[in-house]
Amino acid sequence: MNHLYLFFYLFVIIDISYMKIQLIQKKDCFHKDRIDLGTRKLKDDADFIDWIKTAGPVKFKVSVCTGSLLWGVAGFLKDKKATTHPNVYELLEPYCSEVIPSRIVKDGNVITAGGVATSIDLGLLIIRLFAGAEAAHVVKKQLDYPYTAVGIVEV
Repeated sequence: MNHLYLFFYLFVIIDISYMKIQLIQKKDCFHKDRIDLGTRKLKDDADFIDWIKTAGPVKFKVSVCTGSLLWGVAGFLKDKKATTHPNVYELLEPYCSEVIPSRIVKDGNVITAGGVATSIDLGLLIIRLFAGAEAAHVVKKQLDYPYTAVGIVEV
């Protein structure tokens, strides 16, 4: 298989094989003057959303916090249940079938998480899905993370 996996922040795995590493090629989307726009502004940036849409063939779509707004604007949350940061549930409503007020929502191949603090539980969930419960346990132990995830909804 000719897939490139990018491991970042707590071993979250993103399959970017079909995106052809456009993060580098699409420099205009990541110009230094545009980095601090945040998702609320980026959701209205047609060029950026067109670039996000190139993730169509990627099997799993995963987001943390308001990143789900970008998936939504790109059309990937249509007929899906999803979540986002609790302060902006209403911004997500137009883009998905239902906003679930939970920390993590897995609806098929789309996994959305609430605020940034959910990223550890999200990372552990993804490790469990791709590598199994034992691998997730090993990472959790290495992180010295004593908590049990709560608020994970699988549709």
